[in-house]
Amino acid sequence: MGIAAVVNDEIITEWELQQRVDLVVGAAGQGASPEARQRLRPQILRDLIDETLEIQEAKERGIEATQQEIDDAVANIAASNNMTNSQFETMLAGSGISIKTLRRQVQAQLVWGRFVNRMYGTRLSVGEEVVNATLDRMKANEGQPEMQVAEIVISVDAPEFEYSAQQQALSLYEQLKAGAQFRAVARQFSQAPTAAVGGDLGWIQPGQMAPEVDAILAQMPPGAISQPIRTASGYSIVALIDRRDANAQKQPQLELDLRHIMFPMAAGATAERMADQQGAASAASAELGDCGKVDEVARKHGAESVRNMGVVNVTSLPQQFREAISYLGPGQATPPIQAGEALHIFLVCDRIEKPVGPVSRDDVMAALEQQQLNMLGRRHLRDLRRDANVEIR
Repeated sequence: MGIAAVVNDEIITEWELQQRVDLVVGAAGQGASPEARQRLRPQILRDLIDETLEIQEAKERGIEATQQEIDDAVANIAASNNMTNSQFETMLAGSGISIKTLRRQVQAQLVWGRFVNRMYGTRLSVGEEVVNATLDRMKANEGQPEMQVAEIVISVDAPEFEYSAQQQALSLYEQLKAGAQFRAVARQFSQAPTAAVGGDLGWIQPGQMAPEVDAILAQMPPGAISQPIRTASGYSIVALIDRRDANAQKQPQLELDLRHIMFPMAAGATAERMADQQGAASAASAELGDCGKVDEVARKHGAESVRNMGVVNVTSLPQQFREAISYLGPGQATPPIQAGEALHIFLVCDRIEKPVGPVSRDDVMAALEQQQLNMLGRRHLRDLRRDANVEIR
């Protein structure tokens, strides 16, 4: 289908660009009008160029992602969409999208994160005055309601990128207003570390965000999405998911070590087939109890997908699953829960309740170091762009 760009002698084809546009349009829940596709093309082509540069740089430093690591990351994305791996791949194929498109994006995320940590992780230096200023700002806001927030960040790494970053942020805002899903847009376009979790920042206190963002959040009702906000590092779009009284932070934070099993429930399956799957899932749920035997039980009853979720905060789970899991103890499993085109079973391997106190100095330092690491990674990518031989056809 032709060449869209050449990056240091590596070709990005028009087919690859079209595939990524299809992936973004489908994931964000947007209409596939020619106008929408045309608006997305420049943003997505730049992302593909950046990913190519990231993979090239990581490979030169001997950093790669194994096929199993990529498989696991894709499986997590499928599970977050309430699908088994094969259902997810079939859904993509039904839209004309090859799974290779998503795998390439995942590969770039994995290797670039490792490269940045290896390159800059030991060079971080956050000044005490910055930590003190952040703590002072948070202290001044003590007692105010906490906010559950998600973000999309478009960085401005140099003055020459100001206009393009502003236009990209405005374009994303228009897509969100038209009904695009915030998590999907954040995962595809945000340049913050939270992109991997759909922009989710969890529950935060006033003073933890940039002052410009804090001021806007204070005026937003739950469910609202902000226009692009210019900050010191670029443009931010924030979604205020909910607010809660400050006293709620005294409730223990619940974390669970979970295993997740899925049985497919295709919409076109016969009633007999669906009854068989229900029976198999119920039998598997009844037999679970030992986390060391999850794979064995899943194989015995024909489950399609088994995932070690590790330790997760309960608030990060969809409400439908959260209600079924929150009261379980170690060794207890949920009954089969139907969501999407699958039956889901969760087994609790460990239950951890942590008292939640005020944000500590170490927490603030860690957050500021992560911001600095992210900034150094963006600067390195900017330098790669500047030095690369990139030809857009």
